[in-house]
Amino acid sequence: MALTFTDTAKSTSDLSFDTVTINDDATQDSAEIDSGANTYVGDLTALLTVTGFAAAPDAGGYMKVVMIPLSGTGGTEYNDGPGGIVLPVTADALYDMPAILLRPPGTRYIKLRVTNVSGQNTDADAASLSAKWLAVTV
Repeated sequence: MALTFTDTAKSTSDLSFDTVTINDDATQDSAEIDSGANTYVGDLTALLTVTGFAAAPDAGGYMKVVMIPLSGTGGTEYNDGPGGIVLPVTADALYDMPAILLRPPGTRYIKLRVTNVSGQNTDADAASLSAKWLAVTV
């Protein structure tokens, strides 16, 4: 059976969260993202911006971005497995960090989670995450 494309490819984006504070060893989740019915979605690019930390991060400090598949809208989070992208942070500076996340085939609903493992809180309202992907209606 061949796929029939009924719509042209279109880029989609989601501002997952904007200007939040993420304390050390804490997480920030995006809202649930629905890719839509009858839609093929490719890999997702997460764009994390951190404009500063309370002080210089610890040696080996990092931010981690994970995609969490959901069983349905508001459903079970499948977040116990490995995965995610580790983004090293080394100084109290501006970071614009991309993370390419593989979306499991057939997953319609997801959330994105950012974990701060830097040894420092972010500055107040310093973290933002945007997600971009290619969606094709089939």
